[in-house]
Amino acid sequence: KPAFATFDTFDAQDSYRRAHGKRPAGEPDTDEESSATFSDDAKKDVAKEKTGPKRRKLSPPPRDLRVQSEFEGSTQLYIRHWIRWTLAEWRRLLGERSPEIEGTALAREGTLRETEQHLQPLLDQLREECMSAELQPRMHRMVTLAAARDYAGANQEYISLTVGTAKWHQDFMNGEARHNKGFNMRKVFKDKKAAILDSDEAKAFLQALRRLIVVAQKARPSEDASRHISL
Repeated sequence: KPAFATFDTFDAQDSYRRAHGKRPAGEPDTDEESSATFSDDAKKDVAKEKTGPKRRKLSPPPRDLRVQSEFEGSTQLYIRHWIRWTLAEWRRLLGERSPEIEGTALAREGTLRETEQHLQPLLDQLREECMSAELQPRMHRMVTLAAARDYAGANQEYISLTVGTAKWHQDFMNGEARHNKGFNMRKVFKDKKAAILDSDEAKAFLQALRRLIVVAQKARPSEDASRHISL
């Protein structure tokens, strides 16, 4: 039958099926093979709608902080392990309503979720061991110090990583005016040492790592108070 004869007889669903190469409802099968193919495709579509995109299955977070020698010399996997362990400790402190974090931003579930979101790109890089050669050793020093409960040292590494020794962190215009000589304009370019902060993604996960240093200090305080960050 025609898909559209008059307004009263117009069938929108049948027209949609015909336009997409599907058999209209109620129409007898004329080709068993095409019918079977349609059925298989329909099942796949329904399955995709129910399950959504396939996600990589994550292993449960570590309960104990392992030593670096257990990672067969892979500094990136060790960094990833420390991050995942610290996130698990944060969730534990949150669930226990620990007085160590009460009254701080760390006591909010939203802060934890935001931190996890910002760290996910970094965790993906570490899992594939494809972190940049420039960033890896500096981040490794920071994590190693935090694991040794030298949180002040880890914080100093964080400052060195983000601020560093760069003279200028942004481009800016500078100039001078002289009597009867006009105005001279010069552009000062950002120091190349500050290039690590060019990416918003990098800024986000570095700030998230700073939070984890504080969480690690709350979860595993040092007996030497001089190794703590002043909060």
